[in-house]
Amino acid sequence: MEAARGLEVADCKRCPHLVVVRLRPFEMGQEERRQEVNLQGLLAVGRYEVTLQQWRECVNAKECEPLDTDKIHDDRPNAPVMGVSWKDTEDYVGWLSELTGEKYRLLSEAEWEYVARGGTSEPWFWVAAKGELCEYANGSGCGGRKEWVPKKPRKPNAFGLYDMLGNVREWTSDCWRADGETGQPGDCEGKERVLRGGAWHDGLDDLRVTKRFHEPEGDRDDRGRFAGYDAGFRVAREIAGGGEPSQ
Repeated sequence: MEAARGLEVADCKRCPHLVVVRLRPFEMGQEERRQEVNLQGLLAVGRYEVTLQQWRECVNAKECEPLDTDKIHDDRPNAPVMGVSWKDTEDYVGWLSELTGEKYRLLSEAEWEYVARGGTSEPWFWVAAKGELCEYANGSGCGGRKEWVPKKPRKPNAFGLYDMLGNVREWTSDCWRADGETGQPGDCEGKERVLRGGAWHDGLDDLRVTKRFHEPEGDRDDRGRFAGYDAGFRVAREIAGGGEPSQ
């Protein structure tokens, strides 16, 4: 599979590195629930999941809350931050937006699936590249927590994005709908939010690019714990003049 990696940008030393992706219309979801989604324009997407060190920068700025460190391994700053609620992610992208003057946010569920596919129509993006699970993802049998930050980097998908499947489940902006339809802005009050991508403990079936998970938006308790202990996230940044993604 020929790589089609986009331009990498970073808005500050503390900011996640981003890859510019051209969004296009595609068929989203599994065969029995496919829907045509009209994505358009350019979107800058985090090359990696947001790390513990990047989260700490927001905590140090007093814009994000400290996390329960017994779940996020304090000695591994380049590991993905985990145990964050959806509301926590809103604090982080709000801080990044204010820091840089750019518009940061989570990916929508449709945007997430499109960039995770990396231009393929396979259940796992590495199938088209004739690769193996553990070359591209940290799933069940691939090293678990020890492989959050592998000694030898895993391979990215064709858009140049790492760990789109496995490692930690990633929050999206959409609310959960059991029928598989993508959520629309303004209709999420009191509903759960969608996570995608699977985590280090998930098997192959739960690492499919179409697999959906859901959790409450979630306030953490007084010990900083959130029920979705395997929940992390990746950021997106809108590109001025690049066209707004639409659904």
